[in-house]
Amino acid sequence: MSATLRTNFAGIEMDSPFILASAPPTTNFDQIARAFEAGWGGAVLKTAQYSPRFIKRNVNPRIRAVKRNGKVEAFTNFEIGSPKTIEEFVKGIRWLKERFPEKVVISSLIHSDELHESEWKELTKAFDQAGADAFELNLSCSHGQAESGGGAAIGANDVMIEKVVGWVTSTTSKPVMPKLTALTADLPSKGLAAKRGGARALTAINTISSLPGIDLETMVPFNSVDGKSAFQGLSGRPLKPIALRSVAQLSMATGLPISATGGIYDWHDCAEFIAVGATTLQVCSAVMESGYGIVKKCPKGL
Repeated sequence: MSATLRTNFAGIEMDSPFILASAPPTTNFDQIARAFEAGWGGAVLKTAQYSPRFIKRNVNPRIRAVKRNGKVEAFTNFEIGSPKTIEEFVKGIRWLKERFPEKVVISSLIHSDELHESEWKELTKAFDQAGADAFELNLSCSHGQAESGGGAAIGANDVMIEKVVGWVTSTTSKPVMPKLTALTADLPSKGLAAKRGGARALTAINTISSLPGIDLETMVPFNSVDGKSAFQGLSGRPLKPIALRSVAQLSMATGLPISATGGIYDWHDCAEFIAVGATTLQVCSAVMESGYGIVKKCPKGL
């Protein structure tokens, strides 16, 4: 009998455990289609904002490669949610599921400029009806919405985690998986709060707040936009030890399936995350660095 990487994640059958994380590689539905053709088992769509009232626009430049001796070690970004409307997401989800019914499409949700129960439920219902297989709740972004009480601000508060997760789980029968932040003093309690809210899985971790460097000519941090900058999310190789610890803690504390993300570049990284409790493996920075084709190397090694 030959080995298989078929996976059951929170009740969802997947032909492989490899998932594109919610990030630049999942911004475009055509890009996701090419990734599915390359062998990815699923994709978490770029995070949706509530479009009828408010959408924040991204700026340029917003992503920076962090290098040492000419080699890319990590990326930083202050990219925020997708500017796509609810209608564009609905159309894109339907198109992907019609074309790739065996692949897993996961919607990513975050609050916009204000936290409203009705908005979380409206997005959930719309994407559920469009065919999304699961919902990842961005309760961990260190930039973008954190300053208005969302993202990592929710993910640091047990009461708010349970409340927001409950809003979504009461609206869909499909798996809900909060994406939690490592930037908290008691991560296991956050996972347990999500479980009380009805979460059937967890994602860990998101980027970590950082400052990539200072332009010593202008004394403005990178990336500079109109002479100003901001703290940014760090992704890539440096996150792996933190992500491994986080996945291990959450797995032991909650018993829930974990979708691991943070510093996954090759099959060895995948095996380590599986060893500490991960069921699926989300990748972003490695794809940004080397392309969708890297997914072909990981199954062979595993």
